[in-house]
Amino acid sequence: MESLSDKKKIWQLEEVLLILFASGRFHNLNDMLLLSEIFERVFPQTNLIGFNGNKTFVSRQIGTLKKKNYLIGIGANVAISGEGRKHALNILNEKILKNEEIVREWNLYRKILARLPRVRSMWEKYLEDFLRRLNK
Repeated sequence: MESLSDKKKIWQLEEVLLILFASGRFHNLNDMLLLSEIFERVFPQTNLIGFNGNKTFVSRQIGTLKKKNYLIGIGANVAISGEGRKHALNILNEKILKNEEIVREWNLYRKILARLPRVRSMWEKYLEDFLRRLNK
């Protein structure tokens, strides 16, 4: 499959926003790193992800999104704000919903997040188990 142009790729800032949009929950940095790794593995065939980040980059993007009022922060946890939700919908419409293959992968990612356990202490184990299954 041909590589997408840079304008059509999802970059780290957008990835962080889409992760929070898809989950609809508050997450800390460690959760975001796991969710980001899963996001990047769910979309492998499409060359959609333009940037693979590490802890420093994800942390920096969270700070940038807070400054733009796209995120709400409570302590070390962040969630998407109303403005962030509007921006995420624009990203979805422009970069994801126009391609059936990408829509399938997006829906898979949303299902993964929908199945996150209610008890936060179980999230890390659930996400790590899911990553192990993706690696097989």
